Amino acid sequence: MIRPATEELFSEIERAFKEDEDVLVAQYAMLRRVGDRPLINIASDGARMQARLALERKIAEERNIPRDQVVTLV
Repeated sequence: MIRPATEELFSEIERAFKEDEDVLVAQYAMLRRVGDRPLINIASDGARMQARLALERKIAEERNIPRDQVVTLV
């Protein structure tokens, strides 16, 4: 049996993830609309830039190529 407090916690977490999902879907749609135009990095993009860099490093490592040769698409 799930306790009411645990159920409430799960409900709050689910709601938070749903809010994040809505934002990510909207951001993805906007990125698809702007096409291949380069993104302008601003201070609040730090997490995105770090995630992209980590992804590029991993791809480069798997392909045994320099990171600057990795092409990531939006």
